[in-house]
Amino acid sequence: QVTISWTPGRDGFAPLRYYTAQISSQGGHWWTYPTKIDPTLRVYTITNLKPFTTYQFRIKATNDIGDSGWSLESPLTRTLPAPPDKAPINVIVSPYTPTSVAVKWAEIHDWNGDDSGAGYKVQYCIISQQGVSSNCPSSSVRGKNVTSISIENLERDQHYEIKVIAYNSQGDGPTSKAKVVYVGEAVPTGEPLNITTTALSSSEVKVTWSAPDRNKQNGQIMGYKIFYWQQTEPHHRFNELGAHKNGYYEQPREMMEIVPDTTESFILLDLIKWSNYSIQLSAFNPAGDGPRSRAIVVQTKEDTPGEVGALVFDEITMSQVKVSWKPPQEPNGVLLGYYVTYETLINDFSKQVKQKINDSYLVVNGLRERVMYTFKIRAETSAGVGPETIGNVTTGPQPGSPPPPTDVISTQTLTSVKLKWKNPEYRPITGYLIEANNLNIKGALEWQPVSQIKNGRQERYELSFTHLAPSSQYTFRVMSMNDRGISEPAYPDKVIGSVVIQTPSHLELRARMPYYRESWFVILCACLSVVITIMVIAVLCVKNKTNKYKQEIIKGSQDRLSEVGFGLDDNMDTHYPTGFEMRQQTSMNTIQRRSNGTLSTVASMAATKCPPRPSPGSITYSDEEEEDDDDDIKGAGLYESSGESLTEKPSEMSSSGPESESEHDDMSAANHFVNHYANVNDTLRKGQPSWKRHAKQYVVPTHHRHSMPLRDPPALPAPPPPSYLAAIAINASEDSELDSPSVNLNGGRIIVNNMAGSRAPLPGFSSFV
Repeated sequence: QVTISWTPGRDGFAPLRYYTAQISSQGGHWWTYPTKIDPTLRVYTITNLKPFTTYQFRIKATNDIGDSGWSLESPLTRTLPAPPDKAPINVIVSPYTPTSVAVKWAEIHDWNGDDSGAGYKVQYCIISQQGVSSNCPSSSVRGKNVTSISIENLERDQHYEIKVIAYNSQGDGPTSKAKVVYVGEAVPTGEPLNITTTALSSSEVKVTWSAPDRNKQNGQIMGYKIFYWQQTEPHHRFNELGAHKNGYYEQPREMMEIVPDTTESFILLDLIKWSNYSIQLSAFNPAGDGPRSRAIVVQTKEDTPGEVGALVFDEITMSQVKVSWKPPQEPNGVLLGYYVTYETLINDFSKQVKQKINDSYLVVNGLRERVMYTFKIRAETSAGVGPETIGNVTTGPQPGSPPPPTDVISTQTLTSVKLKWKNPEYRPITGYLIEANNLNIKGALEWQPVSQIKNGRQERYELSFTHLAPSSQYTFRVMSMNDRGISEPAYPDKVIGSVVIQTPSHLELRARMPYYRESWFVILCACLSVVITIMVIAVLCVKNKTNKYKQEIIKGSQDRLSEVGFGLDDNMDTHYPTGFEMRQQTSMNTIQRRSNGTLSTVASMAATKCPPRPSPGSITYSDEEEEDDDDDIKGAGLYESSGESLTEKPSEMSSSGPESESEHDDMSAANHFVNHYANVNDTLRKGQPSWKRHAKQYVVPTHHRHSMPLRDPPALPAPPPPSYLAAIAINASEDSELDSPSVNLNGGRIIVNNMAGSRAPLPGFSSFV
């Protein structure tokens, strides 16, 4: 219950008669409290509410004039928890020893907001000749999900009354219905053995069994209970047996048969045809029922099916009808098909057709116009054919059909017939049916459908002669359609257009047809498309292969060059001046001309490797030189001076010079390479003859009288590691006993150790220029 209070509003100058309260539970709809509240009250207690539930309240006042508006809604208010208000159900008491019983029940789900201290209490009272004893002990179990308890140490040969009570922290709930049990004998602890089931017919099952083990009977067996229920409701019977209007399904209804202990077989009757049943058995004695056996599933046999659903006729035209139906609600087996029979009897004409189909519909053609037909449908299973369902239909327009088109005109062209008409003022029209009558065929049905249009309202249609018989005369008619049926037929006007259409012969029709509609043209286009597709695929494949081979060749060339030792990785990002590039090209030309020795060729290729270059700021130029230095420099023929410029000797950029080409080629592979790398790493020359120490030093001269004031040179980069090819070149020069020039950087001055006539380049000089 909840107590509410309020402040009255204006009375409207009329006496108040009563207040009305409305309640909303858990934010749901509002419902009116049935009791009228005294108008003199300002506080009222509303009762019969649910425990531990959220409520809102509002009130209105009523006087002789009428009702006021509803007040503002009260804040949310939750009622307090309460003891359970439902008693446990399905209580079962079974004595399993002469002094002990087992009690089971179904759990409750609504604990009124307090399930933390929930549990069950079982009371057991002795029943004597004076009645039920007032001293009733009890046993309790904690937990809302506990559904069983064992009570031991009871008095033997006594009757007990057993009750189950649910409780929580707020108190005890109502007690369950009392169960009386005799304590002194134990129920059987073993189930019946050797249970077998056999389906005798579509509604009968035979069950056989044997008694439990003697040591588990616990006394004299008085009889057996057979429990059976339909395991799963067939889908076609849900609405009839297992489903309610609100959409949920009931549990299968359990049935029971009791037989005496002298019987060990029983036949279950009136079962549902072709259904699965679960069967269990238990033995009982004076103390109660023993445990049930494991459930055994058995299926009843098939039988003839029931009636199919009501027949439905649609898509009715002058000569066609579609009939459909629903499968029988009681198939009683696996449906093998349906037998359809339709017949008519008018005056002197009668016809009956019978056929078997597997679908639940049939489209029948070739019917007579405006004739009533009787259809009979029967379902079939392996047990036989069921009863028939009958329905009647008349061909032609039906109630609710649209009116026919008007002003139909038929005209003939070279390859087709054109039909035009006007639609009636009627909606909706879903399509049209066009029928033709071949006047050259005798004895056939007059009208045959040639086209059915389902594109809504139209006013013209063109029918190709290819859909008609050649060299024949035709007449046409048009009918409008909707969901109910077709209209009355509309025929072409005899005044406007042609009533009879003459179709050309086959050869004449082919001559009139355009070439792009001929079959040979279509085949030719298809073949050309295939050829073009194959050619495009071939070109793409070849192009892909070519690009792949190119990439492999480029990658292979780069790998071979790096293996030989050209130093592509070291010099790939270095940009060389023009002079060095020209000397590199000259060396490559020399390598191409040299083909008489592997060692010289490899040395020439190694000569193209870039020497270490000093920075320009680390070199000091001076025009103060000795006369013998000038003579040595001039005799060496390494440099030429023109005006104020200092350039590299042309012989370094070309194979032509004062010396012969052969001499240049001989010295290029040995001296040229050694002079580039001679003083890079002295470790290679340890223990070698000191030919470099005796060479005369030279200073690079300039024509300026004053030295350039430059800053201190930066530290030189670390020299590269020794090369195998360089060592070979040094050995070769040593064997020839030729003095090779060398270069030192000493205090920013270039010291050249060259012999006269040497053509070795100044290391780093060409790069600086």
